[in-house]
Amino acid sequence: MLSSDQVKDFIEFEKNNIISLLKELVLIDSGSHNFSGIMDVAKVVITELEALGFNNTVYEFQQAGPNLVSEIKGESNKSIILLGHMDTVFDSNAQDLNPFRKESGKIYGPGVLDMKGGIVQIINAVKALLYLNKQKYGIKIILVGDEESGHLHSNALDLFKAESQDALAVFCCESGRTNNQIVLERKGVGTLTVEVKGRSAHPGNELAAGRNAIAELSRQIVKIHSQYTDPQADLTASIGIIEGGTTVNVVPDRAKGIFDIRFKQDKSLKDFLKFTNDLAAQPHQDNLETETIYINEYPPMAKTAESEKLLHFVSHLSKNNGFGALKAIAVGGGADSTFFSASGIPTVCSFGPVGKNAHTYDEFIYEKDFFDRIILLADCLLNIDLAELN
Repeated sequence: MLSSDQVKDFIEFEKNNIISLLKELVLIDSGSHNFSGIMDVAKVVITELEALGFNNTVYEFQQAGPNLVSEIKGESNKSIILLGHMDTVFDSNAQDLNPFRKESGKIYGPGVLDMKGGIVQIINAVKALLYLNKQKYGIKIILVGDEESGHLHSNALDLFKAESQDALAVFCCESGRTNNQIVLERKGVGTLTVEVKGRSAHPGNELAAGRNAIAELSRQIVKIHSQYTDPQADLTASIGIIEGGTTVNVVPDRAKGIFDIRFKQDKSLKDFLKFTNDLAAQPHQDNLETETIYINEYPPMAKTAESEKLLHFVSHLSKNNGFGALKAIAVGGGADSTFFSASGIPTVCSFGPVGKNAHTYDEFIYEKDFFDRIILLADCLLNIDLAELN
C-alpha cells in the first residue's frame, strides 16, 4: 500500500486554498433554475481542472443547467468516476439567510453540504493524486447541473451510460452522513400524477348533473393513502400536491394530484401502478375519467457484492488513516449513484464531506471531516488496485 502521509502533508499545505475555493463556489447562486449560476460553477471547476491537464466538455440545455465531463487519461484503459452535481435547491436569498462562515468547527453556507463541499473534495483529491504522480487509471469527473430537478430536460442519463462503459468504480461525493455511514442502498424515486376530468355544473340548480373531479380524486387519494404509507413497506406513495376547481360555486370538472413514490424493487412499482390504474378505471360515478402519468426519476440502488468489496477497501483505508471504520446503510432518497450501481459498477455514495441540515438555511459541514474526506478520497485513488474489483 502506498503511504498516505504525503497526501496528508499536501492537503495540510493546501488548506487555505481549499477553503478559498469552497467559499468561491458557495457564494455562487446555483439553484436548479439558475442556469447561468450553474454555468459559473462549471467555469470555476474547469479553470481548476484545466490547470491539472483535464479535458473538459460542457453540455448546455435550454431548460436545465449545464453538465460537465472532465477527463484525464491514465496508463490503464479503465477509469474511475468521481460523481457529483453543481445545482442546489436554494434561491438567491439563501446567501443572506445562511452566509458562508466558519463557526465552532463548522462551515456554513447554502449548498456547502449538498454538494459544493463534495466538488471541492473531488478537485483536491485529484490534485493530491497528480502531485504524487501515481495516477494509473483514467479519472472522469461528472458534474451535472440538474440533479435536484431530476434530469427531465438534459442528457444526463445518456451521459451516465456513455461515460460508464470503461468504469472501474464510482465514488459519488454527495452529502456525507454522520457516524461513518456510507450509502450502498437507495430507494427508487418517481412521481405519479393523477388527473381527473369531470363535468362542471351549477351547484345550486344542477348539482346532480355535475361530475365532481375533486371528489373522485379525493376518493383515489384515500385509497392509495390507506394502502401505501407504511414506511417499512417496499413502496410508499405520499400525496404532495393537489390542484382543482376554479371557484366555489362551480362543480369542478378538473382535479390533479401528484404523489411522491419511493420503492425498493421494480416489482413493487409494477404492482403499485396496476393498483392505481385499476382504481382509475373504476370511478364512483359515470362520466368521470382519470389519467395516470408515472415519471421514473431514479432506479433503486441495491447493495451488490462489488459495491461491498469497494466499501470494504474504503473502510480499510479509513481505519488506517485514523478516521474509523465505515458502515453501509440504506436510505430513501435518490441520487445519481443509482444509475451506475444499477449497471453493475462498484459504487459508493454519500462519500462527500460530513455535515447536517441539507436543503435548509442551517446547512453546514464539519471542517475536520471535510479535510478527512479529501484525504480519504485521494488515498482511495492512490491505492484502488488493492480493492480487488476485477
